[in-house]
Amino acid sequence: MNAVASSVGPPVISSAELSREVSHQASYGTTTIVWVFLSVYPFFSIFDYVFAETLWQPFLLIRLITVLLVYMTYRVGRAYNWSYRWPLHLILASVSLTYALLCNLVDFGAISTYFLTLSAIFLLINATVYWKAFNSYLHAAFAIVVQLLCFYLVNQRYPILTFFQEGGIVFMVIAICSAYIPRARFLSLGREIRLQLTAQHTNDKLQDLNEELIGKNQLILDKNAQLKRLNDQKNDFISIAGHDLKNLVGTIRLSVGELQAEGAAMSPDQQEYIGFISDASGRIQYLLNKLLDVKEIEGIEIAFTYEQVDLNRIINRIANDLTDAATRKDIQLLLNMLPTSIIVQVDQVFARQIFENLIANAIRFSQPANTLTLHTDATDTRFVFELIDQGQTIGQAQMDRLFNKLDELSHTTVSSPDRAGLGLSIALRLTEAMHGTLTYASNPRIGNRYRVEFPLA
Repeated sequence: MNAVASSVGPPVISSAELSREVSHQASYGTTTIVWVFLSVYPFFSIFDYVFAETLWQPFLLIRLITVLLVYMTYRVGRAYNWSYRWPLHLILASVSLTYALLCNLVDFGAISTYFLTLSAIFLLINATVYWKAFNSYLHAAFAIVVQLLCFYLVNQRYPILTFFQEGGIVFMVIAICSAYIPRARFLSLGREIRLQLTAQHTNDKLQDLNEELIGKNQLILDKNAQLKRLNDQKNDFISIAGHDLKNLVGTIRLSVGELQAEGAAMSPDQQEYIGFISDASGRIQYLLNKLLDVKEIEGIEIAFTYEQVDLNRIINRIANDLTDAATRKDIQLLLNMLPTSIIVQVDQVFARQIFENLIANAIRFSQPANTLTLHTDATDTRFVFELIDQGQTIGQAQMDRLFNKLDELSHTTVSSPDRAGLGLSIALRLTEAMHGTLTYASNPRIGNRYRVEFPLA
């Protein structure tokens, strides 16, 4: 999630990209101005016809030539990718020259009308054009200079003050003040386009990330399908193997039953061993029945069969069963048990599995000539079992991996070739599932210690 979030950072808009997009947007505005000018400018000859009857025809020709030049400049510029500013420069320059002549050739009574018309043209163009304000100021200055020059050349008999009194001052104010408008529009356009480009780049990035996530999601779906196939194969294998084992165990229990029926002819030791076999096969059959219940395998919790069990008796029985294994390694099992029964509400088979896993693993991985202490106690509300191994420590880190990660623990410092399987981790899970607690510690001061607690019945 963090990788996805970090890849969607603020996009960087280059100056070249921003300038290119601004020019692209500004060209649309220029197109509008050019076509409006081409359509409307010839009709300004109506003013010429009204206020300059003797001059309207040549000035109509001038307007038509101006329109033709602007149109040709616009078309050639589009064909050769000229700057969008060229048609605008031509429009303002030609209008300035045309009105410089008109304002100085018509009667003084009509000069103010032409100055107002020229002011309106400058105002409308500045209000719609997208370019830097420098261009508008440049054309305003050009128009004013041309107007003054023509007035000086054509109307030398009049003082220059007349130019301002007849409307020149109005044109100058409007031309100069309106030249500020493109600055605000150009800056606004730049900000708007930057926001658009930012949104577009962000959207492109999000689209790329979405496509990447779709690909990864498809990969996850494929992996899930593969895992489902493997899980189905696992369940099929467990089902087949479990039923085969169940049949074998059934045969063993049937044979044990026949031997127990002939118990009078056997020695006490033989009867004891037959009892061990019967008890072990019974537990195996119980576990197989749980294993073959697919609902329980796939479910979150195992359906335990709770009953009141004397855990003192079970632990004594396990210690007795494992005495031979301990003796073969010269390990002494020291029982420090409460003399009374300790009754706990648990599943008897799985409870035996917990303590058998703990004690058997302690024997398997303890060094020879060692002592394992099995201690039971009871508080007001809880049963307590402790297994104390004062021999060589396993190490807390390896203990953690063994109990919490279902790893195999390799005892490289012990001569035993065996490896720790899942027994300790299973013991932890079963204890917690039956509302108990299993804690452990391993360090040179205390050795290896395991502690199991269950609520008393």
